[in-house]
Amino acid sequence: MSYNDTMNSDKRLYESDNNATMRTLFTQGAGFLNTCVELMGRAINTVPAGVQLSEPITVMPVKPVNVTYDFSENGKLMLSGKIRILTPAGSSTPRSLTLRVSDDETELEPEAETGSSVFGRSGGKYGTTTYFPFSLAEPAVHNATSFSVQAPGVPEQTFRIDSQAFVVPSLTVLSGTAFNTTIALCTRFRSCEDLTVRISAPQTQHGTLAPKMNGMDMVVSKAMEEKRVCTLCRGQAVLQDVPTGLVTIEALLDGKVVDTLLVNGGQAGW
Repeated sequence: MSYNDTMNSDKRLYESDNNATMRTLFTQGAGFLNTCVELMGRAINTVPAGVQLSEPITVMPVKPVNVTYDFSENGKLMLSGKIRILTPAGSSTPRSLTLRVSDDETELEPEAETGSSVFGRSGGKYGTTTYFPFSLAEPAVHNATSFSVQAPGVPEQTFRIDSQAFVVPSLTVLSGTAFNTTIALCTRFRSCEDLTVRISAPQTQHGTLAPKMNGMDMVVSKAMEEKRVCTLCRGQAVLQDVPTGLVTIEALLDGKVVDTLLVNGGQAGW
C-alpha cells in the first residue's frame, strides 16, 4: 500500500465491492490458504510451448542462515551464523544439533523462540522452524572448505565455505550515502589488485514505489594493518542517494563472486 491514493490501485480494487470479498476471505480462517491455490497454480505453471522445466524447487530441511566470516576484537578469524531446521507438523523439534568444521565438533543448543512455516504443513497445522546459533574461532575455521550439520532424525548435510576472500561485516559501514568497506584476502597468492568489488543500492525513482537498482564498481587498496594471515583491502564510495533498502556488496576474483554481504536496512521509500 502507498501513502499516495493515486498509486493505491490494489487498495481501490479490493474496496470496489465495499470490502465484501475481503470480509468473505477473512471469515474463511485457515481455509483462506486454499482459496486461490488452483488458480494461482495454473497461472504459475503455464509456460510457452517448448520450455524445458527443471526439477521442482523444494524447501531445505536444513539451511544455513547469515553464515559469515568476520574478525573478533582481538583479530581472530570467526565464523558465525545460524542453522535453521524445518520440522514437519506433528513431529518433535530437535533439542540439539552437531556442527562439524575440520576436526572440530560442536554441540549447538536451539533458540527458545521457534517459528511457523507453511512448508511442512499437514492439515491445519504448520511446520516448525528452529534456529541454532553458533560462533566458531580459528584454528578450526581457518582454511576450512566445508562444514556439516547433523541432528537426531535429520541426515547429515554438508555445506561449502571459503575464507580465501570475504567482505568483513564489522569493517563495512553505510552512513547516509557514504559507504566504506573492507575485504579480507586470506591467501598469499592474491593481492588487492586481483579483487573486483561491486555495489548495488536500491534508490527511489519518480512515479513508482519500485526502487531503481544503481550499481557501481569500487576501487580498493591495501590497508596498512593486517589481520593474522589476511591482507585487508579497503575502499570507499559515495552513493547517488540514501538507499531505500539493503545494499549488496560482492567480492569477485577472476570474475567469480566469492562472497556477498547485505548491508543496512536503509530507509523505506514509502
